[in-house]
Amino acid sequence: MMFPTMGTKADNPTASLIGADKCPFTQEFAFNNLQDVINDYVNEGKMNIRYLPLAYEPDPDNPTHGQSGVFISSSDPRLGAASLAVWEIDPDSYWQYFFTMFSELPSGTVTLDDLESRMKKAAVSDRDEILARVEEGRYSDLVEQATKIARGLDVPNTPRLAMAEKIVNPRHEVKNLLDFVDSNLSSTVSHLPQKDSEDTQKSDASSESAKGSSEGSSTTSITFDGGSAKGWAHYEFTVSGEFEQTRTMSASIDKGDSISGSTAKGGVGPWKDTYTFSGKVTDLSLSQPIDVLVDGSVVDLDELNAEVKSNTLDVKASKDSDKKQQNTEISSHQLSAARACRR
Repeated sequence: MMFPTMGTKADNPTASLIGADKCPFTQEFAFNNLQDVINDYVNEGKMNIRYLPLAYEPDPDNPTHGQSGVFISSSDPRLGAASLAVWEIDPDSYWQYFFTMFSELPSGTVTLDDLESRMKKAAVSDRDEILARVEEGRYSDLVEQATKIARGLDVPNTPRLAMAEKIVNPRHEVKNLLDFVDSNLSSTVSHLPQKDSEDTQKSDASSESAKGSSEGSSTTSITFDGGSAKGWAHYEFTVSGEFEQTRTMSASIDKGDSISGSTAKGGVGPWKDTYTFSGKVTDLSLSQPIDVLVDGSVVDLDELNAEVKSNTLDVKASKDSDKKQQNTEISSHQLSAARACRR
């Protein structure tokens, strides 16, 4: 699973915004200079931005907010986990959630009920599943990884924008910020998930289509080709038999993909995910039209009875007052760019 990423092309150079959900300075940046970066670079297809929620002190030996080890207060890890869970479960709503969160800065101990209320304001779906995953501690490692990245960059506090292993405080003169982006853009890398280096040969699976193959011991391969996606695409499918994820078709295996019983969920950018299965596909949904290959050949989505979901959403972040309306509104173009890059 990747950190929440805003952009129009998955393999663009990717800047890292290290922020904190309780930080008023991150809030200030989100509604001011960040908008210039989005307009000049993200919307123009030049760069992506990923958000790393800082939950623990970047320098444990010199803590800035007390001695507990968390960055600002005890619920920081929960806030970070919630951010990652929304990104994984409902990425189309993530950036609306991001700006809704900062429109009314959290304080004190943030409970699951508080998070549910904020998610509801941002029209986040599957909130029960998101909160259950947060409560299970499913994102603890990734929350800690964000802190490790911040420590590796010698981030003293938030916010910081990182590019090419350099950091800048992005809150001050917007010209200085844009000059920083310009000077580091060419040497900034993307943050795509790493492919497994060991590619396997195409399997000898049955040549029958996924929809028409009969029950039995023979297996079929199905491949989701993210290279045909606009940004990132999500899939969910169910089969009547059993299946496993493989590296067939030079596919990657990403820990963000999941198999539960006879149902698999995952996401692809400019790479492929492949599964082999017995039986037939009984249900398939996609967040956008992409190439789906059965035994190595592209098939018509209608043959699989695929449900292709719409990416059209509301274009404004939730606002709690008229005073905040101007700062919290996201243009249609901005939100379109924000949603193009998904895990």
